Amino acid sequence: MQQRDKALQAIKDLIKQKQDDIQQIESEISGVRNETKKEQEKSEDLTAKLQKMQADEQFLKERQQEIENERKRLNEQFMMLKSSIAQTETESQRMDIEKTSVEEKMNVLEKSIMSLHTKTKEIRDDIINHASQQKTIEKSSANLLKQTKQTYQNISQKEIEIEDLSNEISRVRIDNLNCVQ
Repeated sequence: MQQRDKALQAIKDLIKQKQDDIQQIESEISGVRNETKKEQEKSEDLTAKLQKMQADEQFLKERQQEIENERKRLNEQFMMLKSSIAQTETESQRMDIEKTSVEEKMNVLEKSIMSLHTKTKEIRDDIINHASQQKTIEKSSANLLKQTKQTYQNISQKEIEIEDLSNEISRVRIDNLNCVQ
């Protein structure tokens, strides 16, 4: 009986030990379940973060493509503007040269205008002098014509007097001849 009690006690101890082992295993299983649950939650968080990061990555890729397209467009615009600036600078240089040429022509024209103005003034002064001389000549001519008319009148008067005297002399001669005869 004692052996049986010992054996029973040994079995009870073994059962208790196995129950402790089971309890420990269940405790470990519970711990593993808790860990698994935590890991699953972590995994879900990480999966959510991964999905969010993948979405962010997709968004960033799209944004990068947009930025790349914008960079290409801006680069093309830059090249066009650079070309336009070069063309504008060339045109500006051409315009500067043309401006200088026009200024030189303008200076020549201004000198020509001044020269023409001077010559015009000289010609105008000559015309005024000529007109003044013409006026003087006309007045002198009118005076001379008047004097000539007066002289012709005097000559006519003198011719008449001479004729009268000649007639008187002839008459006196005839009278003298008649008297003498």
